[in-house]
Amino acid sequence: MRQYFLEDSRQMYIARTTFPSLTYPAISALLTEKPIDHTGIFGNQITDGARIVNFESPGNRPRLNDMIKDRNIFSRLGQIGFKTVSLDYAFQANASKAVNSTDIQAALDILNKHYFSVDQGLIQTLKSILSENDPKNWPDFIFVHLVGVDFTSHDLGPNSKEVKEYLRLLDSELASVFRVLTDAEVQKQRQIVTLLTADHGFDQDISSYFNLQEFVRHEDRGIQILNEGRYLGLKYPSYWSSEQKGAFINKIMQLSEMDIAAYREDENFFIQSKIQGTKVRYIPATCAESSFAISVMSQSPTCPENLGGSLNQLFYPFFISNLSYYFQSPGHPDAILLPRPGVSLKRGYKGQHGGPTSNEIYIPLLMRGSRLENLQRIPALWEVLRFMGR
Repeated sequence: MRQYFLEDSRQMYIARTTFPSLTYPAISALLTEKPIDHTGIFGNQITDGARIVNFESPGNRPRLNDMIKDRNIFSRLGQIGFKTVSLDYAFQANASKAVNSTDIQAALDILNKHYFSVDQGLIQTLKSILSENDPKNWPDFIFVHLVGVDFTSHDLGPNSKEVKEYLRLLDSELASVFRVLTDAEVQKQRQIVTLLTADHGFDQDISSYFNLQEFVRHEDRGIQILNEGRYLGLKYPSYWSSEQKGAFINKIMQLSEMDIAAYREDENFFIQSKIQGTKVRYIPATCAESSFAISVMSQSPTCPENLGGSLNQLFYPFFISNLSYYFQSPGHPDAILLPRPGVSLKRGYKGQHGGPTSNEIYIPLLMRGSRLENLQRIPALWEVLRFMGR
């Protein structure tokens, strides 16, 4: 990877992902080229009335694809005659061709933790597409989602020797793909742009477990809870008053395990940590990414994508702008409860992500055949494919 992407003094860029830094909101943002408020995919789980829809369940993949159908990079490129391929078992809406989403062997391999077999199969499919066709007949856009680094990091920790070994295996497996692409470049058979990035980073290694879900249930079993492991999303019963909600947040923030609570009320959202609170107001506006601007602590309104300086570093990097999209997502939770880094709300894992820390939000971006024009700005994940077909 280093030789392919970084030779000739090319550099590795840094991009930033969504909040939450979870797979389904992040990849939906990448492929729709929009922040998460445009899709309603605000987590790996969303709500449908009283029902929780978990996109990690294959049975909910049709719902997932319906939510991005006709408004993603596959559909955009298809409208100008481009051929597209999705090598992702979940995200396939509008792709000209896609891997078999009901691949039983791949599902069994994941259940049995044979992650490399899954990734190797996807890479082999990519190799076949490239080697069995003349470069002039290659698809115009191929999206590949490799899952093993993520799963291994959950199982054994993101800093484990097994993750490093897995990366070495991937590097070796991808070498022949990079050779084919390089040969096509050298022979000037077609222009090729290759990007390698991630949908999220990882929190620090898990150091403790806290059953925050049970604490919330003890308060009122009518509260609907989305437990994403790194944080809880809450939907309050309709009979809860504003005063009751505020008192509950204050009670939660007394817990030593807690880091931040954020919640929306009317046209405002609030962020509360142990040491400070911040009010953010939504104001109708025409912005590049949204139909709203935000005013942070009564300062002049600005579009979320333009929020800069110290304001967008409050609490965590880009946290306020990311939250502004989160609390505009259709069906969004009323509140989120975020424990300290390293505290997990689910048992059974050594690694987690989903939070707003720099380790979770900042992601690598490697490019060959293209480059970032503005090196003073960290691009959002939903921006990185916008140059395609333009």
